[in-house]
Amino acid sequence: MVRKCCVTGCRSNYDSNDKITVFRLPRDKEERQRWKKAILRDNIPDHPNTVVCIMHFPEGFETVYVKGSLRPKHPPSIFCNLPKSLIPTPVPLARTTSKSSSSVRSVQNDELEAYSQKDIVSFDTLCSFVGSHSVTVPFSVSAFRNDEILCIQSTDYLISSSIPRFLLTISPDQSFQGFHAGVKVSNQIIIK
Repeated sequence: MVRKCCVTGCRSNYDSNDKITVFRLPRDKEERQRWKKAILRDNIPDHPNTVVCIMHFPEGFETVYVKGSLRPKHPPSIFCNLPKSLIPTPVPLARTTSKSSSSVRSVQNDELEAYSQKDIVSFDTLCSFVGSHSVTVPFSVSAFRNDEILCIQSTDYLISSSIPRFLLTISPDQSFQGFHAGVKVSNQIIIK
């Protein structure tokens, strides 16, 4: 009886008159598992007559004597007739970084937060800064402190009135209000 190769898609010893050499799967359980894993078939028959043909071994493969006959030393490794869906994809290489980028980012110091902490100024520091520095604007400005409120206003007034062209008041909690020609302006306009 001619034995047929168990590799998926292999037609050795099925239709041809030329008989092709076949090798039984090893009897050693660990070696047998290595061969089964290399063959890439889920339902390999597990009986003593399961064979693999010589077409699935490289030319000049290493052999060993087992009970008086030559056998391949290593499992089969050539599978030309397999569909691509049966060929396993290689395992991706391990990442070279020890931590993921998101965990590194969450540990790094926030530069904006550090800058903002340095930028916080007390009300007294603000008052002394305004009093000691001159600001260059196209009109003259005066600054004074009135009942714990810092006032910065233009020195020119609307015609025939005592209302300054603009006025900015800053409270000790550093909230502020702006006025233009006596009319309160929204804070969004002042910030711009």
